[in-house]
Amino acid sequence: MGSKNLLPALLLGSALLLGGCAGDDGDDGATGATGATGATGATGSTGATGTTGLQSLTVQSPLPVGSAVCPQGGVRIDTGTDSNRNNNLDPSEITQSSDVCSTDDQKNFVRLATFPVCRQYEEDCDTNTETAAEIVTASEDGRTLIYTDSPAKQIGFVDIIDPTNPQALGTLVTNGEPTSVAVAGRYALAAVDTSPDFLNPSGELLVIDIPTGAVIRTIDLGGQPDAVAVSPDRRFAAIAIENQRNESAGDGAPPQLPAGYLVVLPLTGAPATWTRADVELELPGMTYPNDPEPEYVDINSRNEAVVTLQENNHIAIVDLASARVVADFSAGAVDLDGIDTLDERPNRVLKENTLTAVLREPDGVTWINDELLATANEGDLDGGSRGFTVFNRNGVVVYEAGNQLDQIAERVGNYPDRRSDAKGN
Repeated sequence: MGSKNLLPALLLGSALLLGGCAGDDGDDGATGATGATGATGATGSTGATGTTGLQSLTVQSPLPVGSAVCPQGGVRIDTGTDSNRNNNLDPSEITQSSDVCSTDDQKNFVRLATFPVCRQYEEDCDTNTETAAEIVTASEDGRTLIYTDSPAKQIGFVDIIDPTNPQALGTLVTNGEPTSVAVAGRYALAAVDTSPDFLNPSGELLVIDIPTGAVIRTIDLGGQPDAVAVSPDRRFAAIAIENQRNESAGDGAPPQLPAGYLVVLPLTGAPATWTRADVELELPGMTYPNDPEPEYVDINSRNEAVVTLQENNHIAIVDLASARVVADFSAGAVDLDGIDTLDERPNRVLKENTLTAVLREPDGVTWINDELLATANEGDLDGGSRGFTVFNRNGVVVYEAGNQLDQIAERVGNYPDRRSDAKGN
């Protein structure tokens, strides 16, 4: 509970001043006679000594950095009455507690719990089944997590009614590798890659009723899906159909057809009535204009989807209502100083190297607001600037992280040196 200030009551006596009324000056009156002196009264007996009162105690306990209550640390203040007179404030004697947190302008994540997905099979994870939790989302009521498990070809569900004690809710087997999942109302929309090979990409979107875990509709996507996004107003879903290239074919570079595209799915009415529209993303400004390979998608409040075309180092903006591209631009390049570009054994991190004109090749992307978007520049083909960039909707860079993430990862001892010659952190 919150702290309260207990202020002692302070009684202030009021002085009573009696003054004569102002009138006409008259004659002075006669002086009265002096009264007789009264007798002195007898002294009363001394009363018995009362018992000693109970002590009120206050205890301050430090809260460490990372605590659930105070991420930056602080102090817990407990108060109460020492009812057993042992000069200690026992837990049963605490009547009031308050936390005073250290202030910090930064915001922090606080880990409440960890859920090993192998617990879907055995509570003690005594299983050899290969599992992974890759993409995770939450139901709109915040009570259920839904995640993709590509190695096991399934969708998993976790009960987080008590977020400090997550519980397994079971899994849903899919016809291929699930690649992404998003939530629209009571439904989870899960994209599944069912491609038999790179030359014959295929996929489907599962519409899952979250309360029951049942698939109520399967929608053919016509190609290999990657990311799924749902608009803030739940009017649209957008699915990036990557139709990814075979990195073992030839030199592994595009173009490798068939071309990918964006699926726009209006979510008006019951799922049985939803009908997809496909948006071509073969744009003239790209490196491989006939092989866009869309990677990731996000939707703003205007129902505009931003799509990364990673191998093309390009970004497109699609108006979902009209299902057409309204803007596109190159993600550009960046110079990097003070980084490690050598994969060495044993690991050795040297912040002495420079890379010039590295293509950003963004993977993930998110709208910050309707005018600004941020990209995670992982690279894949010819680039990877190891950081993130903020663009406006016209493609102008308003912030570039540069080498900051590499520097931070190295400073906290979490830099993966074997990736130094590729994508860094």
